[in-house]
This record gives sequence, C-alpha cells and structure tokens, in this order.
Amino acid sequence: RILERLRSVSDAYSRGEIGLAQARTELKKFLRSEGKDDGTSGLRNLASTARLDLILEQNARMAAAVGRYQVSMDPDIKERWPCWRYIGSTALNPRDSHARFAGKVFRKDDPIWHKIYPPSDFNCQCDVEECDDEPDLAPETIEPPESGFAFDPAHAFEEFDLSSIRNEELRKKTEEGLKKKFGKQNNSK
Repeated sequence: RILERLRSVSDAYSRGEIGLAQARTELKKFLRSEGKDDGTSGLRNLASTARLDLILEQNARMAAAVGRYQVSMDPDIKERWPCWRYIGSTALNPRDSHARFAGKVFRKDDPIWHKIYPPSDFNCQCDVEECDDEPDLAPETIEPPESGFAFDPAHAFEEFDLSSIRNEELRKKTEEGLKKKFGKQNNSK
C-alpha cells in the first residue's frame, strides 16, 4: 500500500500534474496515517522532507531520462547523432565515479550506457547530450554505485516472457503481480 501510494504520487509529480510541495504534503499525510513518520528530519525517516524530496526528484529524473533515451534511440536521430557525450554534474563536490566520465563520448549502442546513463545514482545531476564526435574508448569495467542504485532506461518498457512457467496458477499469479507493479498494460507474453 505504501509503495503504491509513493508510486502514484511520484508519477503525478513526474507528469507535472502536481507540484513538489503538493506531492510532498500528500505523502507526508499518508505516511503519518500509516505510522511511518518518526518525527525526525533525517533521510532515515520516510516521511521527512529530505527523504520525500529525494524520492520524488529521483523518480522525476528517471522518468525524464527514459523519455530522453527513447527519443534519442529513434533510428533517424541515432543515424544523425550516433553518440552521447556525458555531461558531468555542476555540483560543488561531484562524485569521482561520475566526474571521470565528464566530456567523454561513447556510441549510443556501447554497453557502458547500461551502467552510467544518468541518473546513475541517487541525486545524480549528470546528463547526456547528442553528438556525432569520435567516440572514446570505454573502460573495461565499471564499479556499481556503493548505494546499490541501478537504473537503465533501455529496460524501462521491458516485456517479460512467462511462457516458461508451466504451472498455470503460478504463471497467472506472476502476471497479476507484474500488472500490479508495472501498470495495467500487458507487459508479459
């Protein structure tokens, strides 16, 4: 119930239907009614302003990134601009793991983007821009963020093949769970 409310309010905020203050207020009221507000202002309190802002802003950044990714992968656009340039954060203290990619150019089909496409960690302020510059050589390995955060816009609209689940009851239960988690559209085969 809590995740569903976080998701629905976050989606409304990401779509621009409500502002940040209204989204935060709605979530605070709901979380208090659920006993999930310990009264502190730190990130450990789910109902704190800092935590809710992080959740709402992160989800909005991820939604925007998925849209930008989808447009950029259009065959006509990809033909004209086959690469992305990584735009590092303008934060006072950017993460070293992000700053090392600032200005680097990689082909859009390079697997590195599955690990570094922004936002690649919580509160990531990095970005990408389309370009047709000569690509750089991607590093062999990329360490995952310490936070455990993982985001890949290429998999945002992934379909799930459930045909290998032979037990009809289990397959239906799994499909219902996916529909509940990912929306009413049928994301399973």
